Amino acid sequence: MKNFTRVLTGVVAAAGSTAVVTIAGLTSAHAQPVDYSTLPVHPNGVTDSNAWIPGATVLNPAGQPGVETTFAHRDGSRSITDRVQVYDNPEAAKAAMAANTTGEPVASPFTKNVPVGEGGVLTTGTSQDGSKSVGTLQFTNGNTLTQVRFEGPPGDPVPEDVATQYGQSQDAANQQMLNGG
Repeated sequence: MKNFTRVLTGVVAAAGSTAVVTIAGLTSAHAQPVDYSTLPVHPNGVTDSNAWIPGATVLNPAGQPGVETTFAHRDGSRSITDRVQVYDNPEAAKAAMAANTTGEPVASPFTKNVPVGEGGVLTTGTSQDGSKSVGTLQFTNGNTLTQVRFEGPPGDPVPEDVATQYGQSQDAANQQMLNGG
């Protein structure tokens, strides 16, 4: 995991991009509430740097069990929004992914399947007003949905390998927490 972190650190540092993540998973009517506040992967741990500053953590975003945290790069040019949502079953997680609830639409999108979770898809492009690059990574894994939104300067989209590595790290964290570990 340390080597993975160091590799991603160099890639993210070179890319200087921002990310957004959303996750969803299974809960039971009789289960104790789960504290998802530690679930979002902190970019400083992935990039082996101190460049990312976490914003406020929002529990149960949009009324769905889970968490959302936005990380800002210290120079203010990039952000990573990490949203984790928990669904009752895999079908609900997949339906939420199909609804693509990652925020504003991306202009001139380029979409590619990536090896992250189940059905990993990376879409890159620009914001509607052209003021920033935008990348969204979405994937499910069981009852979880992860959506990572990377934002950065115009013309500087998140590289595919950075988004993939970040997503794989987030997927591992999701599975560890949701499997009780």
